[in-house]
Amino acid sequence: MCFLTLVSSMEKIGVRSAEKDRVSTCRLADEIAKTVIDVYKSLKLCRESQEVIAGIAATIDGSHLEVISVASGNKFNPSGSDKTEDGRVYDCHAEVLCRRAFKLWLLEEMRRLRNDDTRSKFFAISKNSTLMLKPNIHFFLYVSSAPCGNACIRRWGQSPKEVFREDLTRLEIPSDQHVAFHAFAKHEGQVAITRKGESNILSCSDKILKWDVVGLQGTTLNALVEKPLKLAGIIVGRKYVSVHAKRAFCCRLDTKGINQTVRQNLTHPVMMCTSAKFDEGIFAAADGESAVFDCKSTWKIQGVAEEELDGVSGRLARDKSESRLSRRNLRALITSLGLQGPSQEALELKNCLLEQLEKL
Repeated sequence: MCFLTLVSSMEKIGVRSAEKDRVSTCRLADEIAKTVIDVYKSLKLCRESQEVIAGIAATIDGSHLEVISVASGNKFNPSGSDKTEDGRVYDCHAEVLCRRAFKLWLLEEMRRLRNDDTRSKFFAISKNSTLMLKPNIHFFLYVSSAPCGNACIRRWGQSPKEVFREDLTRLEIPSDQHVAFHAFAKHEGQVAITRKGESNILSCSDKILKWDVVGLQGTTLNALVEKPLKLAGIIVGRKYVSVHAKRAFCCRLDTKGINQTVRQNLTHPVMMCTSAKFDEGIFAAADGESAVFDCKSTWKIQGVAEEELDGVSGRLARDKSESRLSRRNLRALITSLGLQGPSQEALELKNCLLEQLEKL
């Protein structure tokens, strides 16, 4: 087959690179992305199909990097509005599984410390018997593609092209300016939350926004930590646009009319793009066709064997048994540790946030 014929055939079926070349923000963004990708690809259950992966990593003293949790996935259960069966994981998107696994990791850290294991690199036990984050530790979220929901809405402003920060060292956190946000297109959905299908499950963009206010530990584990655990930065691969990322993950709550308590608990993580590609392959589809994603999801944390979930059923893929990340299993671990429920203040903040989001 001659070259022109080959090119014509490729164009006809829509052959293109799975990920375009990108300019990263800094070395830190690439270090975190590459490390998370390497951890995921080392898993026995790693698949080469088109999917999204996410990871939560921590830097220690600006010199060491560790991946806490990693997950792949892109499914949610359309029956997610029914929470009566808490043995299922309803949202199997990579970002959500990754953070849910992070919560399991927090509980495991508490269990180890209570067993007089003082080797935790991250926490000590405070005077109030809570997890106290050690100094100079920062958490980062990496997502291989812009999360679903608000972050994927390509309107209301264009962002300048990324310029690589040559002046920053390997794990140095860049400065990042978040300008005042003006919701001038509310009626078009600029600050609106996005539900997944007909369920009451928030989109991944909105869940990340929620974590930014209440902390990575969430309301349920509020009593586990001395202070809410906030993200220092968010790294995105495909479809990254800084102005949209800032709007989606924090700045749309930093505007007039937003409840003062919510705004006081809002932080502005550094937004970063990475040039590291998760998918180095080629995507081929005929005109009008879209990518076909695997319904399987995988997650893992330090010291715990990985699991593969069926995103449709919300249970383990191999035998439909219950995941360690199910609400029931996490609740059982919380009970076994004798942890108190969330404080009234934490519950009020969560309810206030959700009520505020509904009004946007």
